[in-house]
Amino acid sequence: MFGYRIVCSRWRRDVRTLVEALEWHADVHPDWVHASLLGDDPGTAAVPLTYAALRDRGRAIAAGLAASDIRPADAVAVMLPTSLDYFAAFAGILLAGAIPVPLIPHSRAPEQRVWSQRSFSWVSRRSR
Repeated sequence: MFGYRIVCSRWRRDVRTLVEALEWHADVHPDWVHASLLGDDPGTAAVPLTYAALRDRGRAIAAGLAASDIRPADAVAVMLPTSLDYFAAFAGILLAGAIPVPLIPHSRAPEQRVWSQRSFSWVSRRSR
């Protein structure tokens, strides 16, 4: 893979999902950086997001989703720019057992309606 290499020799071979991978990384090396994002302005320092911080933020979002009656297998739209909040929201949706549906923030209203209808019609068809 381009720009990626395994740096941990203790990788668990039984990890099968992104949630399991996140939980494992946060448990084994919580201070490792999952992602670093540069600011919009030149010269802005990168802001790191550790595995522990991603899991903690994701768990908080998952709790909020559960409190909002989001259930496992529900589709949840995510319309955020590439940011630490996007990563946390995506992780939180996965941790809640729901399905993230990324939407492009700068898409036009008709496109957003189509994606919304597809997502919500799918959610409403599934049995609760």
